[in-house]
Amino acid sequence: MRGSAHAAARGSARSNVAKAILMLAQSLGLETVAEGVETGEELELLRDLGCHLGQGYLFARSLPATDAFW
Repeated sequence: MRGSAHAAARGSARSNVAKAILMLAQSLGLETVAEGVETGEELELLRDLGCHLGQGYLFARSLPATDAFW
């Protein structure tokens, strides 16, 4: 799963969508990555929903293309 975690407060429509996507991915045996994780609250919610990988400003700021390593 790739999707934005931004503003996914518990009980909100976004958290319900995230929960449904994560449940589907888990039932299909897929690994999930949440994008746009910006707060500890979002991280906690996603972990509680079963998503164990994430990226976003909470972990590191974006890099300019010239600084990216490939």
